[in-house]
Amino acid sequence: MDIASILIGLVSGGAGGAGAGAMLKEKGLGMVGNLLAGGAGGLLSGAGGISIASLIPALGNMLGATGGGIVGGGLNGLILTAVIGFVKSKMAK
Repeated sequence: MDIASILIGLVSGGAGGAGAGAMLKEKGLGMVGNLLAGGAGGLLSGAGGISIASLIPALGNMLGATGGGIVGGGLNGLILTAVIGFVKSKMAK
């Protein structure tokens, strides 16, 4: 757990969160909310080693440590943002 993996997780997670917000416009959290939720998801990947990409070992081996961190952070950010957006939309009803 070094500073580089944390930064990679934050940035790629923020990008994943922004992507989720763009795909789910009506369920998005707003630009800042998407970036924060995505960054938190990416931080799980960068700091805690919890990554969706780690569930697919061949993907991790193919991408290497840095590429796997970027993909894992992005996927974690996308998924966490989408889940929060869906929960928020269900609670508003």
